[in-house]
Amino acid sequence: PRSTSCIMMRKCHLNTCPVGIATQDPELRKKFAGTPEHVQNFFFFLAEEVRQYMASLGVRRFRDLIGRTDLLYTRDDLNYKTKSLDL
Repeated sequence: PRSTSCIMMRKCHLNTCPVGIATQDPELRKKFAGTPEHVQNFFFFLAEEVRQYMASLGVRRFRDLIGRTDLLYTRDDLNYKTKSLDL
């Protein structure tokens, strides 16, 4: 997670996390200054925020979001390339 010094290398599943968050390798884990509880708390709060967004949309499960393009909108402050997207 970005809040716990993740640099988004997309290597979590390889057990080679360069900052030591998503690894069991003792040498790599030494690089992580946080605690497992920090990561756990981050995901707990992230899940709570997602639940709040989904509740405001009237959705209870992720699977209920599939195909719901009616919930998407375009922002007015986008550049000319993204303004032309057809949602």
